[in-house]
Amino acid sequence: MFKWKLFCWVVTVLTVGSVSSQLVLLGFSPSVLIGAFISFFLLLPYIGYAYEKKIINPAIWKVTFSLQLILLLLIGVFAAVTQFFYSTGGGNITDGLFGTLLVLPIGLFILIPPYLYAFKSKKLWETNVKEELMPRSIFGMR
Repeated sequence: MFKWKLFCWVVTVLTVGSVSSQLVLLGFSPSVLIGAFISFFLLLPYIGYAYEKKIINPAIWKVTFSLQLILLLLIGVFAAVTQFFYSTGGGNITDGLFGTLLVLPIGLFILIPPYLYAFKSKKLWETNVKEELMPRSIFGMR
């Protein structure tokens, strides 16, 4: 699980950086605050999967994963249609197509932990063990 914890922290740092830059550039407008809330909410399945903790309900994560996947696919369709019309107008398709082909696989890769958390963590969701509120220290002492 170390790789998923590392991945979780990388995604968390990137999300905090993105939200911070939005707050600096656009200020504390309602749209930026709603976007920040959504961004931090979407971090929860990464944390839950990496640290094997139940957060909310698996049905919530199945719905959010499905919405994220649909959004990613719509972005791909929009990018492909845009590239088609751009190339028919005499534009250079290579740059845009390279960007599209780079972004979509990265987007799919980033959705792996939410997918595994929502759909493939049945053992985690079926346990009735009460979760610890205080994490153990390095040496196992509290």
